[in-house]
Parts: sequence; C-alpha cells; structure tokens
Amino acid sequence: MKVWKRVSVGGSAYDILPFGTQTVFSRVSSSPNFSGPGASHGRNFQNNQQTTGTATIADDNGFSSWVDISPNPYVDAELGYTRSIHYDLNSISFSLGFNVGRMIRRSEHHQ
Repeated sequence: MKVWKRVSVGGSAYDILPFGTQTVFSRVSSSPNFSGPGASHGRNFQNNQQTTGTATIADDNGFSSWVDISPNPYVDAELGYTRSIHYDLNSISFSLGFNVGRMIRRSEHHQ
C-alpha cells in the first residue's frame, strides 16, 4: 500500500502445512551462535545437519511486514521483518534493487 509519494508498506501472513515424511537440511547446526537446546521450539535445524521425521518438523506459521522506498525510478530499497511463531524466530532483511532495463533505455534515449 502506498503511504507517501515513493514509500509503500506491505504485510502478509503464512502457514506452512506439510504432509508425509519430511527431511530438513541445515547449514547452521555447527555454528557456535546456535548451540544449545534449540529443538525446544521445533528448531531441529540448530542441533542437526539433517533431520528426518513427521510433517511437524517442517510445520510453520507467522507473518511478514516491509517498507519499500523508491528514491528514483531506477532504485528500490526494502526493509523487511518476518516473525516465525512456530520456531519463535525473528528475521530482518534488507534488499536493494536496480531497474537496469530502465537505466539502459534512458541512456539510449538521451544519446
């Protein structure tokens, strides 16, 4: 939703309902920042590189929100927040996008 000239905000909710046998692969299981009893919130990926089990090991739900700023027609910057309720995790993201096609067309138009 546009809230002011070149600023917009958005939000969404999600619910992942897997079925059958699931396998979760992790890249963080050996990280010292994730040591300890993380599996208490279903975060098996903190303690094991690979976990196979029932659908509940991949079940998740939560929400996301973001703010998007477009300072000009060629650049977009976005700051986002995601909350996983099932895993009790918070994530923050930042992205920067460039409309290269528009930059090229503008460059060709001005020659």
